[in-house]
Amino acid sequence: MRLSRRTAFVTGANRGIGLEVCRQLGAEGAKVFLGVRRGGKDQLDALLSEGYDVALVSIDTSDSDSIRSALDKLLETGVDILINNAAVLDRGSLFSLSDTEVENVVRTNLLGPMLLARNLAEGMQQRNWGRIVNVTSGMGAISRGLGADSVAYRVTKLALNGFTICLAEALRGTGVLVNSVDPGWVRTSMGGPMAHRTPEEGARAILQAVLLPDSGPSGVFFRDGRKVDW
Repeated sequence: MRLSRRTAFVTGANRGIGLEVCRQLGAEGAKVFLGVRRGGKDQLDALLSEGYDVALVSIDTSDSDSIRSALDKLLETGVDILINNAAVLDRGSLFSLSDTEVENVVRTNLLGPMLLARNLAEGMQQRNWGRIVNVTSGMGAISRGLGADSVAYRVTKLALNGFTICLAEALRGTGVLVNSVDPGWVRTSMGGPMAHRTPEEGARAILQAVLLPDSGPSGVFFRDGRKVDW
């Protein structure tokens, strides 16, 4: 298997794209830590019954104490693959949100991924191999136009794309590839029932960035395995 002896950590892993990413990583031979804010036992049991090497890690990516607690566990074994998938979507006008709601979006979608990548990348560098995939969105792409709805989500995804570029430069030549992936409009609790893609299709786009060869690109925005404009 292509990812045998590799260890992955996926945030937002209890449903939708995140859960399917865990399944596809497991099918490639990786040991997978499912990062969940709450629950997750049923999903874990289902993946175990399918023969995958998986375990739960409790994490709330909006809470720095929760992130530190999760890192204490993850750093014991090391993580080769980080999938920053957890996110929240604000709906409607920015002016309809409370300050607390805005802060929650920023912490979940941007600060959490930055803290995880910053701490887990050190071990990847030491092992001369790693993959960091930031799951982002076309809603945060300047090339596709930014709208007035879901402003906090759009801005955090735009910033996450910028972080991808900066981190990729910081890790250039270390064996660690850092890329953003837009999985498209996926039928999840966030995407809604009218979305065009299944979670399997969205997850496959993320897996492609994990399976890049060591000589593959870093600091790139991908959709369906193809480079797209920021």
